[in-house]
Amino acid sequence: MTASTTRRSQAPAPPILRDLVFRNLRSSECVLIWEKDERFARDFEKRLVSAQPYLLEPRAIQVLQHFLTKLGAEDFYTAIASMRLPYEEVWLEGDIQTDAGGRHRFGMLVSQSTEGLRCLISSAFWFGDQKIWYPMHAGTAVTFASDGRVIYEDTPVAHLYDVVQEGREPEVDQTGRSRTAPVSGDTITERHAKDLGNAIQIAGLLAAFCGLMNKREVLEVDPLREPPRQQQRLYARDKLPAPKFGVARVDLARLGRLQQRAIIEDTVEELDSDAAYPGPRRAAHWVRGHLFLTRNGKLVWRRPHVRGAGEAHRRLIVVEASDMAP
Repeated sequence: MTASTTRRSQAPAPPILRDLVFRNLRSSECVLIWEKDERFARDFEKRLVSAQPYLLEPRAIQVLQHFLTKLGAEDFYTAIASMRLPYEEVWLEGDIQTDAGGRHRFGMLVSQSTEGLRCLISSAFWFGDQKIWYPMHAGTAVTFASDGRVIYEDTPVAHLYDVVQEGREPEVDQTGRSRTAPVSGDTITERHAKDLGNAIQIAGLLAAFCGLMNKREVLEVDPLREPPRQQQRLYARDKLPAPKFGVARVDLARLGRLQQRAIIEDTVEELDSDAAYPGPRRAAHWVRGHLFLTRNGKLVWRRPHVRGAGEAHRRLIVVEASDMAP
């Protein structure tokens, strides 16, 4: 199967990636099944069945990313290493902007264990010649250990990525797939670094989401429910395991939409940097709502508030009703 040269902007909107992955895991073309060994695919499927699935809307991703930029590098990595999921398994998906200006649908299955957080990224690719969306998976599962270590686990598709990266054809046997072609250590190291970078980016979004998911004034999170009956019937018809939950959408609530407006239009000054105001003590000023890292490593939402001495002056910004519409 080869990817079409059709521009991504011409592709239709991608389907829910979680459901696309589910159906592919039982397909003979699933890249997580290598030489008829289905153990990795079945383990992935088992975790995905019970995972709590969330879809981040683009504007929610924008605001969460903005919150993360306010954290220092040390706090950012501490937040990921210290993160504790509200559930044993979480699936997070959404669209992120690419360097070319398009949008890319990602998904990540995160599993909580005594060792740490295990993250495996999936993506949706459009094959224009066959007019289908197809799921692909990272060559590395990344675990953020609670002691600060990073653990790499090669997935069944890792070898294929490595030989393609080296510009060679994979050596195959009678089964059509083989791991016999040698791969240099530098190629494996580069893949690990790339997959780690992607995992850090999405794990950061998950950490911010976990810190805000119960703040209804910032995020609107759909309640988790069983999949629609029509979808359950389709799974039963195709003899596939049905997931426990339908995908819950995550969007901005009132305060989150105001935050987004400030980001886009830059109508609110950055007033939360003490370094910009020399002197022993700053005058009273309003501080925009933000995430901060507590001593136990958790990201916590701090509401807009007044900081400093004296009385803060309010600045009135008129917002049209149409601007506040969801």
